[in-house]
Parts: sequence; C-alpha cells; structure tokens
Amino acid sequence: MTEKTVFVRKASGLVRHLGLTDQYFYLLAACPFGIGVSTLLGWGLLVAPGVDVVWVSALTLVLITIPCGLIFSFYANIMPRSGGEYVVLSRVYHPLLGFLENWNLMFTQLIWAGWGAATIGTFVLASSFGVMGAVTNNSALLQLSQLSKTPEWMALWGTLVLVLIGILTLAGTRWVFRVQNVVMIFTLFGTLVIFALLATTSAAQFQAAFDGFMGKSGAYSNVLAAAQENGFSWPGNSLYSMWMVMPVAAMWMGFNFINVYTSGEVKDVTKTQLISMVGGGATVVLLFALGSWLLLRIASPEFIGSLVYLSYINPEAAAPATAYAYYNFFVSLITKEPVLLVIIALTMACWGYLSIYPLIVSPTRCFFAWSFDRIFPEAITKVNKKGIPVTATLFSLIVAEILVIIFAYTPLIAIMSVTYCLYGGSLIAAYGAFLIPFVKRGKEHYWKSPYSKYHPLVPVCGLVYGTATLSAIIPVAINSWFASNTPTAFIFNAIYGIPIPLAIYFTAKWYYKRKGIPFEAAFKEIPPA
Repeated sequence: MTEKTVFVRKASGLVRHLGLTDQYFYLLAACPFGIGVSTLLGWGLLVAPGVDVVWVSALTLVLITIPCGLIFSFYANIMPRSGGEYVVLSRVYHPLLGFLENWNLMFTQLIWAGWGAATIGTFVLASSFGVMGAVTNNSALLQLSQLSKTPEWMALWGTLVLVLIGILTLAGTRWVFRVQNVVMIFTLFGTLVIFALLATTSAAQFQAAFDGFMGKSGAYSNVLAAAQENGFSWPGNSLYSMWMVMPVAAMWMGFNFINVYTSGEVKDVTKTQLISMVGGGATVVLLFALGSWLLLRIASPEFIGSLVYLSYINPEAAAPATAYAYYNFFVSLITKEPVLLVIIALTMACWGYLSIYPLIVSPTRCFFAWSFDRIFPEAITKVNKKGIPVTATLFSLIVAEILVIIFAYTPLIAIMSVTYCLYGGSLIAAYGAFLIPFVKRGKEHYWKSPYSKYHPLVPVCGLVYGTATLSAIIPVAINSWFASNTPTAFIFNAIYGIPIPLAIYFTAKWYYKRKGIPFEAAFKEIPPA
C-alpha cells in the first residue's frame, strides 16, 4: 500500500518552527490566570462555601496538572504530529476511539472559545470600566460598563476578538506566536503589578476602599450580613468542600494538555513539550495559588463568597458591587492612580484575549489531522505557502462566531454545558496512557520512548489523572450551581458527545469504501510530517 493511497498527500505542509518560549507562553494563555482566578474564587466559593482555594490549587497540581502534563507530553513524544493524542489513540487502539476522544475535547474548546469571546465584555471589560468610572467619576466609562453587558455589545466585543485572532492566524503561525509572546510579557508584568498592589495593602485598607466605593461606612460588614439573611452559610474548609470545587480548579489548572496539538510544528518536541506542559502547568498553579492567597489576605473568603452569592440571589442587596464581583474589581478598589487602573484593566483584557486564541488554533490542528485521515472532508487539509491550514482555521472561526451570537442573545449556555464531554474525552486519554505499555500496538512505541526509562511513570500518571477526572464528574452531576445536572444538559452532552461523531465517522468510512479508498489503512501508519 503506497503512502499516496493511504493519506490525502505525502506531506502535511506544516512547518516546524515553534520553540520553548512559544509553547510555554501558549500554555499560560490556555490556562489564563486573569479569567480563571475570578472563576475559581467566585464560582468556587459559591459551589463550596468555606473552601480553601490555595489547598485546592495544591491538590490540583498533584492529582491533575502534573499527571496531565506528563501523559500528554508522552503522547507528543511518541507520535509528534498535529492532532496530538488523537494520532496515538487512533493508531494504538482504534480510529473510532481516537476520534470520539478528540471530538469531545476539540468541540468543547470551540464552545468555550465562543463563550469566552462573548463574555469578555461582562467578565473583564464591564468591571474594569465600572471601577475606573466610579473611581475617576467618569460617566462615560460607567455607561460603557453597562453597555458591555448588553447582548449587542457582548456580540460586538466577541466578534472583534475573533476578527483580530483570525487576521493574525491567517497571516501566519509565526505572527500568532510573535504577538502572543509580546502580549504575554506585558500581561505577566501587569500580573506582577497586581500582586505587588495586593501585597502592600492591608485588610483594613481594603475594607475602607470598599466602603468608599459603596458610598457608606460599614458596607463591607453589610455584605456579610445581607448574604446570611439571604440564606448564605459558611461551614469552613473540608475535604468534601475541596472535592466539590475540584471541577472548577481542573477547568483552568488542568488544561495544560493543549500544547500537544501543535506538536507537528514544534522543533524539539521531547524537551519543549515536556517543559512547557509540566513546567508551564506548575507555573499556572503557582499564579492561581499566589494570586488567590494575596487577595484573600485582605478580603476574606467569606466576604468574596457572600458578594458573589448575592450577585446571583439578590443583587440589589449589595449593589452596585454585585455587578462587578470579579478579581479585577477587587484589585482596582485599592488604588486611585489612573496609570495603575489602566494597567489592571489592560492586564485582565489581555488575559481574556490570550485565553481565546489557543481554543481556536488547537481545534484547527485536529480538524486538519482528521481530514488527513479522511474522517473530515479532504478540503480541510488545504495549507497555503506559509504552512497555514487556511480552511481549518476559517471553519473554527466561523463556528466560534456562531457560538458568540448564540451565547450573547440566548440562554443556551446553561444547556450547552459540555463538562461531561470534556471529562469523557479526558478519561479516554488518561486510561489510554495507563494501558499503552500493555497493549500489542502500544508496547513498541512506549518502550522506544525516553519515558520508558522512568517506567511506570506514564501508566501511573494515567491512572491518577483518570481517577481524579472521574471523581470530578460527581460534583458536576450533583451540585446545581454547575448548571450541568439538568435534563437538557444531560441530553445535549449525550447527543453531542456520541451520536454525532459516530455518524461522521461511519459516513466517512462508507463514502470512501464506495470510492475504493482503503479508509482504515491510514490508521496503521503514522501520518507524514
């Protein structure tokens, strides 16, 4: 069987030019501190009042971040191709299993890209504009803050972000990563400025700043009292509360597998992917733990949990603060310096931008890999002279833009909770790594890899990561704050996660069988570089 018959063409057309800095910053972008810490502190303290998020971060590092980084860097090492673990799982186990796993991870990322772009106005810009407007007494900024929460402006901000990402992506991968690296350097500088502000502020100063923002003395204490009156309780930290908040932590600190999908464009795959995924993942956890601790040092966890709770249950009880209950809001309260306020706002906006483009770029590489194997239409494998998968990129951007409109104008985000699909894909990848040294088609690749020197590190990490992921599904299924234990959420995940990819796979298989092309032969070989 010739390579020409098996694959769409003899070479992928992608160029290996990504280095360690590119991949390291790419991972930090995919696990964004700015938006993630707002979710961890806000949603985490809402889901599990009393939880110690610093301990949760440490637990996530051991059970999820490090094992995840190790097994996915292993996948990148044994078959360094775009598409990541899909290429390995489809060759070692079965093409359908690899496609099911990868489908659930990739379209979950696109849904998150649409959500992230649509909500950048509410999560990031509205609070920044609101605080800056209140501190500087600028009515235009206050009005812009309110406008940013409307469907029209949510769609506008989201579309602008996607257009910017599209222009950079289609200009060339080098441009994407050059801009990424420059923006990330500023963003990390801005994050250090935020940390310095928090470190040099006392609890008394924060309370006075909050009272000043609210325009009345005792407003800080009133938030705590109002939350209790509205049914909020604070039981304290426990193993149970840490377990309940693990899905929130894993969503941001367990996303360090994303670098695997650009493996076909990395120069030194073995060193780069291991350091960027494991070391980058550890850096992410450090940022989350330190950033959380510094804020909770001056604004008590009970206060933040109370304010977030009121923003859902009774916003008027602590207005206007309930409209801005995000990390950048709390930080912006402690300074009146316009330059610092602008740095805080830009830093959080940059984290928002940085969080979206990996969710666009990574799916394009997987669509490309599926098409190279003929599961998706062959046209998606088109690469221009710069080595850019143009059709796959446009497809991702169009899907993301449709989702931006959906999330801006409809309440479907509550239905399109894709947590089960994400965890389902992660479980296949985790237990695939656990079993790979023991299955016939996996042994050869495993024992030839440098990771075999540390046997049984990979299978143990696969088992730990899989078990932790499996245990994180339970809180999602039983806690209503996750909005994933409704019949509509279960139905959406069930249809989206299994029947649709099955239909695509078997349709492709039937189509190419009719054309006399050996569909399954491609999965007996590693795709060309």
